[in-house]
Amino acid sequence: LFPLTGLRTKKYNSQVIYSRPSRCNKEDDDMTKVLESLCYVMNDFSQTEQDCRDGVALVTNLEGFQMEHFDEHEWHQFLMALQGALVPTTVTMCLLVNPPSWFQKDIWKKMRSSMPSHFRRNFHLITSDKLGEYLMEDYQPFLPTELPDGYRSADEIIEDYVDLKSFQDRQKRKQIVA
Repeated sequence: LFPLTGLRTKKYNSQVIYSRPSRCNKEDDDMTKVLESLCYVMNDFSQTEQDCRDGVALVTNLEGFQMEHFDEHEWHQFLMALQGALVPTTVTMCLLVNPPSWFQKDIWKKMRSSMPSHFRRNFHLITSDKLGEYLMEDYQPFLPTELPDGYRSADEIIEDYVDLKSFQDRQKRKQIVA
């Protein structure tokens, strides 16, 4: 899970976070790391009053997602975090991209029923060719190559974000010392 820095949604001008759950490995306690990353990025994208008004959007690439990746308790925790239980950030939209048919039949029904109706309206199950309906014009250069029309490797996007945060942290420490 990582931010797609610079990418915004059409409707709310929300900043966009990307995730791909098929990367998770249950044995490594990845869901804890995913929740920590979600909270960190949501906090980072809520630094100013305008950021808070614009909120964040989540693009979840379900390509390669298999039943063994689904744990009802972990997904419930993730949904609670998106609803503000861990970080008071407004989530304006969640795009579930390329969901497998079994996900729509089995999992989505369970997930939907556990969400309040006002939050459920923010979720959209779409194919990747529909991203342009939700994201700003010329959104493709911000997407990882894991999605069709994406330009950048996920590793490169993550590395750039980590480098930016490290630089900003060093700058803050210099200001405190000075």
